[in-house]
Amino acid sequence: ACRLPGPNSKVHILGIDIGEASSATTQFTETTDSLETLWKQIHSIGDSATELILTRRCADACKVTHLLRAMGPYISTEALQLFDSNLLNTVGMCLGGELKQNSKDKCILGTKSGGLGIRTATGMRLSAFIAFRIGIAPIVNKLAQDLDELGFLPETFERNFAAPTQSAIAELKSRCSVTSGIAIDES
Repeated sequence: ACRLPGPNSKVHILGIDIGEASSATTQFTETTDSLETLWKQIHSIGDSATELILTRRCADACKVTHLLRAMGPYISTEALQLFDSNLLNTVGMCLGGELKQNSKDKCILGTKSGGLGIRTATGMRLSAFIAFRIGIAPIVNKLAQDLDELGFLPETFERNFAAPTQSAIAELKSRCSVTSGIAIDES
């Protein structure tokens, strides 16, 4: 669905508000608020194993992946941290109480590393955005080529498309190191 409001207003396309600088954080915060009900409903089941599986499979960052893919770098750190805090508090309720920081750290580790595999918004923000941008690059390049042939391509188009992707890649690379056990293959 696509609603086109007046000129220079935000646009709602495929579930994403695009156009105003604050749209990313506002929509992300609204989505986090709406998830409070889901997290409470999951906790009301009364079976820890079921609650944990439902939280991991149906109520972690998967609920906001579309927003992270489209607008990850534009969502405020505070909004991401609020989502993560609420999510990990929900996991704590599933496990019987408030989690200490080392337990929260263990929750977000992958299951192959001995964790619970809970995906946080903060942890997925850059990788989701980069994957999305790389995935749509061929479509954007074709569109740019067609617009250029018609004489409608703004001079800054390629730079404006590439800059956020390159910035996100640089930020992700800066967070990865040999000592952390994470490396990025640039091929």
